[in-house]
Amino acid sequence: MEARAKKINSEVIVLGVIATCVVLTFVLMTAYAAKLRAINNEIEQQNSYLAAEIDSINNEITDETTLDKIEKSATRKYGMVYPNSSNYVRIKDEKPEGSSLADAIREEVYG
Repeated sequence: MEARAKKINSEVIVLGVIATCVVLTFVLMTAYAAKLRAINNEIEQQNSYLAAEIDSINNEITDETTLDKIEKSATRKYGMVYPNSSNYVRIKDEKPEGSSLADAIREEVYG
């Protein structure tokens, strides 16, 4: 009977060690999962911040590239004006007589 009691005691001890290992593993895995959730939340927060920043930059780009802003910049910074009858050049498709380079040189030399 003593041998049987020792065998039962050793089996109980082995089961206790196994149960302790299982519980410890569960606790460690739960702690690791919590750490991963915290990291994931931080990354999601950074993504939200970056998405908001991208939206803000896109809004600034849209605001600065309106036709009105471009027109003001062109007139104020670069002195551009709308064309009128005194500041345009007319380009014709047909060549008038004597408009070749040779004709221009001949005219210049021989008058």
